[in-house]
Amino acid sequence: METLNRPVNTNGAKSIEDFEQIRKDYDHKESFLKQVFREKAPDYTEIEISFFQLCHMHCSFCWQDTYDPGGTQNIVEKAQTVVNYLIQKKSSLKKEIQVHLLGGELFEDRNDYYSDYFEFIQSVQDHAQKFLEGHNLKFVFLTNMNFQEDSTLNKLETFLTRLESINTKVVLTTSWDPTGRPLKGETSTKFHHNINYFKKYVSEITFVLTRPTIKKLLSGNTPYLDLLINEGFTVEYDYYMPTNLVDKLMPSDRDLLNAFRVLIKKYPSIPKLKQWADPEWDRTIPTRLTCASLNKITILPDGTITNCRHLSYSPDEFETEIKNESNSDMMMNFISKKECLSCEFFQECPLSCFLMSDHKKYNGSSSLDECLYKTLFRERN
Repeated sequence: METLNRPVNTNGAKSIEDFEQIRKDYDHKESFLKQVFREKAPDYTEIEISFFQLCHMHCSFCWQDTYDPGGTQNIVEKAQTVVNYLIQKKSSLKKEIQVHLLGGELFEDRNDYYSDYFEFIQSVQDHAQKFLEGHNLKFVFLTNMNFQEDSTLNKLETFLTRLESINTKVVLTTSWDPTGRPLKGETSTKFHHNINYFKKYVSEITFVLTRPTIKKLLSGNTPYLDLLINEGFTVEYDYYMPTNLVDKLMPSDRDLLNAFRVLIKKYPSIPKLKQWADPEWDRTIPTRLTCASLNKITILPDGTITNCRHLSYSPDEFETEIKNESNSDMMMNFISKKECLSCEFFQECPLSCFLMSDHKKYNGSSSLDECLYKTLFRERN
């Protein structure tokens, strides 16, 4: 079946050595940005591994080619790329190192790659234990938690128990979406059962701020979101990564402003809203950036290494030239256009997703007189 999405990027460095050599061209920009955001950059190093794209669900907001099995045969081999990165960047690694693992869907009923996942994790963990004393290593699995078979639940439980037996710190993150992945009879679904069964591992449940989801939020008809929060799950929002469906899914700045207004009022417990929603928020403490790309690499299914982008985009889709190795140009464009450095709320502001914000569809639909985040801070005050 033909995918709705464009292909994942395969045109880039395949080794850490080549990646770092190319990235030297952006050292001066990244050094400047790290100085500007020295108190705001994420306080962890993120290594994102996209093992493969294959998934039985085909959610409208998802950027992946969910029919593509590529990458399933070289899961373990990607551990060496991670280790090489840890060796190359040892002096600049943050104390906390997060390894984010995703598909596709890693725990799909028809998949059985648990032994490969375990070998991958063990290889990376063994290196960290020997050579990275004083660092905290955490593995974060991104999963839709929508497996249907009891046998899959048992495999996952056995896998997680096995990881705990070698002292691996592991969490699960998942997503819920009222428009891109509607689950009828939500409380009776396997998803609801699975997240409750593995609740001690589920660190957060995210939803993507697409235009249809924002419309749903504004309608007030999100009882399942209410339930998740009331049941003690940490719920978080995420920004939309541009796909071929940008005309349908890309929100405008006004859409986002209205969404944040509703979320702040109705769901103040969402962590990324604290600087607007929590009346006791310490305004002297700098807010961390939404974007982790200053301390991040992404390894794609075929081994291609990028800063954070997965897809092979057309150059005419964005305001700035796309660079696989660095988001610095997009970041510079954002803070220049928004005049962030002269903003009175700069230290408190999480800023945005620079990829989404640089897309011409997003910028072409802009209708606000000032930055939406500045408006939120003014309304808070």
